[in-house]
Amino acid sequence: MDSYVDPGAHWIFIHVSMGVKSWQDKRIHAINRKISRVANKRAMTENYIDEHWKICNSQANNKKEYKDECKKETC
Repeated sequence: MDSYVDPGAHWIFIHVSMGVKSWQDKRIHAINRKISRVANKRAMTENYIDEHWKICNSQANNKKEYKDECKKETC
């Protein structure tokens, strides 16, 4: 086994193992929770497809910055 440990990989391991989540993770989890609670999951999923893509591709550091980006782009 190599003794070299990639610092980035180690940080990701700690990040995931400690349950630290980014605002994107929290928002996507909230969307999934909303979808799971409705009868017509397909229709609800279609409502959030665009937002999911925007969240995953956002350069914002937090939800407030993301909302400001959306206002500028008229999300």
